[in-house]
Amino acid sequence: MAFKKIAVFGPDNGGHAVATHKTLEGFEVSLFELPRFADNLRQVLNTGHITIEWPERKETVNIHLVTTDIAAALEGAEVVFVVTPAFGHKTMAELCAPHVKDDQIFYLMPGSGGSLEFARIFEERGVDKHVVLCECCTLPYGVRLAAPGHVLIHIEAISLPTGVFP
Repeated sequence: MAFKKIAVFGPDNGGHAVATHKTLEGFEVSLFELPRFADNLRQVLNTGHITIEWPERKETVNIHLVTTDIAAALEGAEVVFVVTPAFGHKTMAELCAPHVKDDQIFYLMPGSGGSLEFARIFEERGVDKHVVLCECCTLPYGVRLAAPGHVLIHIEAISLPTGVFP
């Protein structure tokens, strides 16, 4: 199955990198931030642009949608990358629960057991959709924010062990 629409939650350094990299790979990306943290993402919310820089190249990318509206971010998303620390998983799962669609894939980067928390919250909230929950052990990049809307990728993971539930 070829995926076309992706949502990325948690636009810190890792979220910036995932959103820009996936956009460059041809995916339609929605980047979501919690409304209470919108000021941290103000420049990207206003412009829709993120500059991504690897040691060998630098590009400015137009992200399809940058938003603080969870429903808009999840609309049509086939894969949802949750790029937050473990303490953010509960909040993200609670926000996603009313909007989950059948066959969505939720990929937590890093996971730290967060897929089990997503499963528990989805069950408590009565989500009766078929979803796949995945998590990996770390971010796929050695990455830092150079400035608002500018991410530096120093290295990419060669191997990214991933667990899938159920």
